Amino acid sequence: MKILWLKSDLLHPIDRGGKIRTYQMLRHLKELHEITYLALTTSDDSREAFDNAAEYCSKLVTVPWRETQKFTLKFYGDLAINLTSHLPYAVQKYQSEAMHRAIQDELSRARYDVIVCDFLVPSINLPKDLNIPVVLFQHNVESMIWHRHYETAKNGVKKAYFYGQWRKILRYERAECRRVNRPNARYNIARDFFS
Repeated sequence: MKILWLKSDLLHPIDRGGKIRTYQMLRHLKELHEITYLALTTSDDSREAFDNAAEYCSKLVTVPWRETQKFTLKFYGDLAINLTSHLPYAVQKYQSEAMHRAIQDELSRARYDVIVCDFLVPSINLPKDLNIPVVLFQHNVESMIWHRHYETAKNGVKKAYFYGQWRKILRYERAECRRVNRPNARYNIARDFFS
């Protein structure tokens, strides 16, 4: 099987739960399948992160991306601008025309059997009309996390902000799950690929 795997970052260093899970799964999938790993990269990514990608993919496609540094004037400006957007900030910040084009280019160059969107956020860059199956591999239910932020916030401004973000991500998550062929594939993705 030929798999196009979309992610918001490279896996090395493998230092968080989501990265560990994805790395171990891809390492085993690579034994049986051809995997193209397409991800956003930043200037903070080490040379080893690029070099070690061969451990989990057959081909690496990267798209340069720059994240706004938290707690800066620009960061707070981005949060303010996001108030008028229908997208949650946690998704909108990963919107990349360059990644969208890279996905389209890859799909025009090779015939893939499936696209796996690892976590919710890369889905913002998926082309709208795809003629191959798309699996949304979710490690979390993002709307529940934002709902907890809203419920536990003590500051009134933060509480109002988290409420808006929770409602936006809830709508976005539902829409993306309806759009893809296999939403919430968290527990059965490995079984499906290995069988």
